[in-house]
Amino acid sequence: MPTRAPCSWAAVGRLLTRVLGSSVTAGEPWRSLWRPQQMAALLAEYGLRVVADDHLLDLAHTLGSPARARASLRSGRVAVAESR
Repeated sequence: MPTRAPCSWAAVGRLLTRVLGSSVTAGEPWRSLWRPQQMAALLAEYGLRVVADDHLLDLAHTLGSPARARASLRSGRVAVAESR
């Protein structure tokens, strides 16, 4: 799969969000559809190396947040990268 393929999906998502202006997703920022391996490859193109890639829910638990098992945190991730 090409490294930049998710961009087309993101464009489709942004278009749907604009078309469905009255939906609950209208006005929400579009994050991305990148998989961890794809994000690592993209960052590597710019001389960066991923040193951590965690689910938001795992980070919330690590930080002692009372997030419990919030569904909104299950799909999000945070990647931390450093220059090589």
